[in-house]
Amino acid sequence: MANIAAARPHSETGPPDRSILQVVHGKALAMKAQHIQFLLAAIFIGLGGWCLISPHSVERLTLRPEYQHLSETSALLLGCFGAQAVLGGLVIALSTFSPRTFLIFGLVGSLPFFVFNWYFVFSARMFTDWMLIDFAGNVGILTCGLVGYVLRKRELRAGQGV
Repeated sequence: MANIAAARPHSETGPPDRSILQVVHGKALAMKAQHIQFLLAAIFIGLGGWCLISPHSVERLTLRPEYQHLSETSALLLGCFGAQAVLGGLVIALSTFSPRTFLIFGLVGSLPFFVFNWYFVFSARMFTDWMLIDFAGNVGILTCGLVGYVLRKRELRAGQGV
């Protein structure tokens, strides 16, 4: 298989140090670790922003009625949670991640929350199925962490580090 790839013209195989490519208007653009980092930040800013801007809608959609308070206190707590997530997203977007940062963030930033989601959605039954949006966000965090780790390692090996 390597011989087949080596026999192809350069334009078919793409740049040798790039493995994840996007084609936009006939131009190959390499996916960079920073793109993954911005996607990771968007998860936090998007979901956190929703909690910050509309906390009662988050409470109505994600908590079963018997656990909803819909009070000013619950809005304050969800808003604080959202503000922290937005702040975290901004720090992610404005920082320079090493491969280790991507890996640790992907694993530590998602795996404990899979346990949280499983317990409170399926065992304690406090959350509605809408909480699976959070599960999808955690899958995104894990994926971004692992893909970012691989891309950032390749960039550093190729001398493209910041």
